[in-house]
Amino acid sequence: MLMRRTLNAAAVVAAFFLMAPAMAERFDAKVIGVADGDTLTVLFVDGQTKTPRRVRLSGIDAPEKAQAFGMVAREQLSQMAFGRVGHMDCRTTDQYGRSVVSGQPSHLEFPVGA
Repeated sequence: MLMRRTLNAAAVVAAFFLMAPAMAERFDAKVIGVADGDTLTVLFVDGQTKTPRRVRLSGIDAPEKAQAFGMVAREQLSQMAFGRVGHMDCRTTDQYGRSVVSGQPSHLEFPVGA
């Protein structure tokens, strides 16, 4: 029960796709991988060039895979985001070289309150 209150997958995805930050770079991408509850691999398309890019979700602090509920966080984000397409706004780059992004849904359909 505590897990449901602290890790609401719908809130994670909604925060990712609905935040409207001041942006440095905007791109469209498809989610092709989920590393943990706040890190995605997306396919960035620039013309005919397709480049995988690791991104961290801005404003989300999910547990790492090895931490309590880490695999649950990863699975929930995967169910909600994997294979989806959206507009992403890159705010900055973190210390690991990942783009820190927020975004908006494009062809997303996810249950609100799930």
